Amino acid sequence: MNSSDARLLTMPAEGVIALQTVLGIIDDHALVADPWVYASLTKSLQENVPVSTGGDGDEIALSLTISEADLLLRGLAFTEAMSIELPWYEMVVYTVQFVGDALLGLWTDAEWLAYRDGARQ
Repeated sequence: MNSSDARLLTMPAEGVIALQTVLGIIDDHALVADPWVYASLTKSLQENVPVSTGGDGDEIALSLTISEADLLLRGLAFTEAMSIELPWYEMVVYTVQFVGDALLGLWTDAEWLAYRDGARQ
């Protein structure tokens, strides 16, 4: 996938902070499968662009490829699994579901299936 296949994810700053945390967990546990995707995602998260919403807080717009979203989804799943015994586990689950739904919603089910089929080859 190239950058022309990127989709725009807009979410509250707290969601982007969660993604940055997940990226750190991915790095700490050597979950990186593709160093290029990891490097691109790191750059994207560091250069996030605030979007004024006119409300209480700004939202952040991120341009993500499906490969980057997939890496984040795998990191979210790992984070959830490793957090099961923490007292704030319910908040982890809520955050994983919120951010995961936002990432999954950027592409159709057919696009995800095509990506996963291609990634396995």
